Amino acid sequence: MEPASSELFVQAVDAGTSGALRDGQVTVRYLVRTPITLDAAAVERVASAEPYRIVHSVASDSLVVELRLEAPSYDPIDTVLAVVRGGSGGTTRIGMTPRTGRVAAAATAPAVSPATAGPTRPAAPPAAAAASPTAADDPADLTVDLSGFRDGDVAFQSQDWRRAIAGYSRMVPPRGRGPYARQYELALVRLGISQINLGVWQGAKDALSDAVALNLGDYTAYFYLGQVECELGNIEPGRRALGEVGKLAPAISIGQRPIALALTDYQMAVCSHREYRMARTSGDQQRTAARAVADLEAFVERSGAMTPIPPQVQGAVADARKRLTEITRR
Repeated sequence: MEPASSELFVQAVDAGTSGALRDGQVTVRYLVRTPITLDAAAVERVASAEPYRIVHSVASDSLVVELRLEAPSYDPIDTVLAVVRGGSGGTTRIGMTPRTGRVAAAATAPAVSPATAGPTRPAAPPAAAAASPTAADDPADLTVDLSGFRDGDVAFQSQDWRRAIAGYSRMVPPRGRGPYARQYELALVRLGISQINLGVWQGAKDALSDAVALNLGDYTAYFYLGQVECELGNIEPGRRALGEVGKLAPAISIGQRPIALALTDYQMAVCSHREYRMARTSGDQQRTAARAVADLEAFVERSGAMTPIPPQVQGAVADARKRLTEITRR
């Protein structure tokens, strides 16, 4: 698909009166969850009387944004908004419930710079669409220092992996399971990717294991964890992690799901090839070679049925053919 500008408009209103908020300003926090190539987050304090515009150019089937609105006199509210590629929906009015009792001070935080979660191998999976939030942030998460996210994201975007690791290593773990926890989970994945690019495999495993332990359902954490486990020679744990991607398939957008599952099949085949390379006895070599060939050929055959074959899958197919040639020659 050709990239097309997609935009959303949101307006905070008083849930009781359907009119303007009592507060003159509202804090908007948003996180782009689909597509991963335009993964971005922002925190901005804006006039509450005007609609807030979120715009991104996307080449996937839709733009999905996880959103939080905060105002001093109202309870914060979480929601997920989506618009089709190239769409420009009308203004979505979101009612905010007035706080009871003492009016709380507004929580502010530094802006989070945009980040791009790019591939580290011949192929990397697209992002899953966001699930609707099921819990709010712990109050302590609303005022947490985001400088580690900001510095890590800026360095990640410029592929300065060492600086990215230094930035993300300063992140404060979440206390709740709301939007901040999801933001932290995605940053852990980027931390793992940065370490993969530097060959720091054990560090990558630790970061990705922490992301998985949050249990928030981001399948990319399992994808990269499976890759790392296999690289470290932990074949069965690697296969188990990759197997979780299939279980999370319903959370992946329809347009991106075939790509994500195809690339997971590719990584599973790479894991089998890794096991073959580790084999020492002739019996183990024959057994693991047979499985690696079967997995690689199955991936190539299934990918050939995709019309058209996405570029990242084409790269994986080329790599799979090289691995098949290697096994045949040996």
